[in-house]
Amino acid sequence: MKLGLGQKPEVLKEAVRPPVIATSVSRTGSQEISAALLQARAFERYWLRGAALGIDLIVLAGVPFLAATLLVFVVLLFSGDPPRGIEGIFHLAQISFAVAFLLRDSSGLSPGKRFLGLRAVREGGRPVGPVVSILRNLPLLLPGLNFVEAIVAGRDARGRRLGDRLARTFVLEE
Repeated sequence: MKLGLGQKPEVLKEAVRPPVIATSVSRTGSQEISAALLQARAFERYWLRGAALGIDLIVLAGVPFLAATLLVFVVLLFSGDPPRGIEGIFHLAQISFAVAFLLRDSSGLSPGKRFLGLRAVREGGRPVGPVVSILRNLPLLLPGLNFVEAIVAGRDARGRRLGDRLARTFVLEE
Protein backbone atom coordinates (compact mmCIF):
# COMPACT_ATOMS: atom_id res chain seq x y z
CA MET A 1 0.00 0.00 0.00
CA LYS A 2 1.48 3.31 -1.04
CA LEU A 3 0.98 6.16 1.42
CA GLY A 4 2.32 8.92 -0.81
CA LEU A 5 5.26 9.68 1.46
CA GLY A 6 7.96 9.25 -1.19
CA GLN A 7 9.09 12.11 -3.41
CA LYS A 8 8.21 11.74 -7.07
CA PRO A 9 10.94 13.09 -9.39
CA GLU A 10 8.41 14.74 -11.73
CA VAL A 11 6.86 16.58 -8.77
CA LEU A 12 10.25 17.94 -7.77
CA LYS A 13 10.92 19.06 -11.34
CA GLU A 14 7.65 21.00 -11.29
CA ALA A 15 8.49 22.48 -7.91
CA VAL A 16 11.77 23.93 -9.17
CA ARG A 17 10.32 25.78 -12.13
CA PRO A 18 7.59 28.39 -11.85
CA PRO A 19 4.09 27.54 -13.04
CA VAL A 20 3.46 27.85 -16.75
CA ILE A 21 1.02 30.57 -17.74
CA ALA A 22 -0.98 30.08 -20.90
CA THR A 23 0.14 32.64 -23.47
CA SER A 24 -0.60 33.44 -27.05
CA VAL A 25 1.58 35.22 -29.55
CA SER A 26 0.00 38.04 -31.48
CA ARG A 27 0.88 38.93 -35.08
CA THR A 28 3.35 41.52 -33.82
CA GLY A 29 5.22 38.86 -31.86
CA SER A 30 4.43 40.18 -28.39
CA GLN A 31 3.09 37.73 -25.82
CA GLU A 32 -0.28 38.32 -24.24
CA ILE A 33 -1.46 36.45 -21.16
CA SER A 34 -4.72 34.70 -21.72
CA ALA A 35 -6.63 36.28 -18.84
CA ALA A 36 -9.58 33.90 -19.11
CA LEU A 37 -7.40 30.77 -18.85
CA LEU A 38 -5.30 32.22 -16.05
CA GLN A 39 -8.39 33.23 -14.09
CA ALA A 40 -10.07 29.84 -14.60
CA ARG A 41 -6.94 28.01 -13.44
CA ALA A 42 -6.56 30.19 -10.35
CA PHE A 43 -10.26 29.68 -9.54
CA GLU A 44 -9.88 25.89 -9.84
CA ARG A 45 -6.76 25.84 -7.64
CA TYR A 46 -8.46 28.09 -5.08
CA TRP A 47 -11.43 25.73 -4.69
CA LEU A 48 -9.28 22.60 -4.69
CA ARG A 49 -7.26 24.03 -1.81
CA GLY A 50 -10.47 25.03 -0.01
CA ALA A 51 -11.84 21.51 -0.41
CA ALA A 52 -8.57 20.06 0.90
CA LEU A 53 -8.83 22.35 3.95
CA GLY A 54 -12.41 21.20 4.51
CA ILE A 55 -11.36 17.55 4.41
CA ASP A 56 -8.51 18.33 6.81
CA LEU A 57 -10.89 20.00 9.25
CA ILE A 58 -13.31 17.07 9.15
CA VAL A 59 -10.56 14.51 9.71
CA LEU A 60 -8.31 16.42 12.11
CA ALA A 61 -11.12 17.84 14.27
CA GLY A 62 -13.63 15.05 13.82
CA VAL A 63 -11.49 12.20 15.05
CA PRO A 64 -10.39 13.71 18.40
CA PHE A 65 -13.79 15.24 19.18
CA LEU A 66 -15.66 12.06 18.26
CA ALA A 67 -13.30 10.04 20.46
CA ALA A 68 -13.73 12.55 23.32
CA THR A 69 -17.52 12.43 22.98
CA LEU A 70 -17.57 8.64 23.02
CA LEU A 71 -15.26 8.54 26.04
CA VAL A 72 -17.41 11.01 27.99
CA PHE A 73 -20.57 9.11 27.01
CA VAL A 74 -19.14 5.80 28.27
CA VAL A 75 -17.89 7.38 31.51
CA LEU A 76 -21.26 9.01 32.17
CA LEU A 77 -23.09 5.81 31.26
CA PHE A 78 -21.30 3.79 33.92
CA SER A 79 -20.96 6.42 36.65
CA GLY A 80 -23.70 7.93 38.77
CA ASP A 81 -22.29 11.43 38.90
CA PRO A 82 -19.96 13.07 36.40
CA PRO A 83 -16.40 12.79 37.67
CA ARG A 84 -14.48 15.97 38.40
CA GLY A 85 -12.42 17.18 35.49
CA ILE A 86 -14.37 15.33 32.81
CA GLU A 87 -14.33 18.52 30.70
CA GLY A 88 -10.56 18.04 30.47
CA ILE A 89 -11.22 15.35 27.90
CA PHE A 90 -12.58 18.00 25.51
CA HIS A 91 -9.67 20.32 26.29
CA LEU A 92 -7.32 17.48 25.36
CA ALA A 93 -9.26 17.01 22.10
CA GLN A 94 -8.89 20.74 21.34
CA ILE A 95 -5.15 20.63 21.97
CA SER A 96 -4.70 17.50 19.87
CA PHE A 97 -6.64 19.13 17.01
CA ALA A 98 -4.50 22.29 17.15
CA VAL A 99 -1.25 20.32 17.14
CA ALA A 100 -2.43 18.02 14.32
CA PHE A 101 -3.63 21.02 12.30
CA LEU A 102 -0.35 22.91 12.66
CA LEU A 103 1.68 19.83 11.70
CA ARG A 104 -0.68 18.61 8.96
CA ASP A 105 1.70 19.53 6.11
CA SER A 106 4.91 18.18 7.68
CA SER A 107 5.19 15.52 4.99
CA GLY A 108 3.73 17.81 2.32
CA LEU A 109 0.54 15.76 2.23
CA SER A 110 -2.29 16.56 4.61
CA PRO A 111 -5.28 14.21 4.47
CA GLY A 112 -7.15 16.59 2.16
CA LYS A 113 -4.15 17.22 -0.09
CA ARG A 114 -3.51 13.49 -0.37
CA PHE A 115 -7.16 12.84 -1.31
CA LEU A 116 -7.25 15.61 -3.93
CA GLY A 117 -3.77 15.05 -5.41
CA LEU A 118 -2.07 18.16 -4.03
CA ARG A 119 1.29 18.55 -2.31
CA ALA A 120 2.83 21.39 -0.31
CA VAL A 121 6.52 22.00 -1.08
CA ARG A 122 9.07 24.63 -0.20
CA GLU A 123 10.54 26.89 -2.83
CA GLY A 124 13.15 24.98 -4.77
CA GLY A 125 11.24 21.72 -4.34
CA ARG A 126 12.48 20.95 -0.83
CA PRO A 127 10.10 19.02 1.42
CA VAL A 128 8.02 20.75 4.08
CA GLY A 129 9.10 19.87 7.63
CA PRO A 130 7.43 20.40 11.00
CA VAL A 131 8.69 23.96 11.59
CA VAL A 132 7.71 25.12 8.10
CA SER A 133 4.32 23.39 8.49
CA ILE A 134 3.68 25.32 11.70
CA LEU A 135 4.67 28.60 10.00
CA ARG A 136 2.37 28.02 7.03
CA ASN A 137 -0.64 26.87 9.08
CA LEU A 138 -0.50 29.21 12.10
CA PRO A 139 -2.25 32.12 10.30
CA LEU A 140 -5.25 29.84 9.64
CA LEU A 141 -5.79 29.39 13.39
CA LEU A 142 -5.75 33.12 14.17
CA PRO A 143 -9.25 34.65 14.18
CA GLY A 144 -9.71 37.26 11.46
CA LEU A 145 -6.43 36.46 9.77
CA ASN A 146 -7.93 33.27 8.36
CA PHE A 147 -10.39 35.38 6.34
CA VAL A 148 -7.53 37.53 5.06
CA GLU A 149 -5.78 34.30 4.07
CA ALA A 150 -8.75 33.30 1.90
CA ILE A 151 -8.83 36.68 0.15
CA VAL A 152 -5.07 36.72 -0.47
CA ALA A 153 -5.09 33.16 -1.86
CA GLY A 154 -7.97 34.03 -4.18
CA ARG A 155 -6.17 37.05 -5.60
CA ASP A 156 -2.69 35.54 -5.96
CA ALA A 157 -1.86 34.14 -9.43
CA ARG A 158 -0.12 31.12 -7.86
CA GLY A 159 -2.82 30.70 -5.19
CA ARG A 160 -0.38 31.45 -2.38
CA ARG A 161 -1.82 32.60 0.91
CA LEU A 162 -0.04 34.56 3.67
CA GLY A 163 1.08 31.35 5.37
CA ASP A 164 2.64 30.16 2.11
CA ARG A 165 4.52 33.42 1.74
CA LEU A 166 5.67 33.35 5.36
CA ALA A 167 6.95 29.78 5.08
CA ARG A 168 8.08 30.18 1.43
CA THR A 169 5.93 27.29 0.25
CA PHE A 170 3.40 26.62 -2.49
CA VAL A 171 1.00 23.86 -3.43
CA LEU A 172 1.45 21.67 -6.51
CA GLU A 173 -0.92 19.30 -8.22
CA GLU A 174 0.48 15.78 -8.47
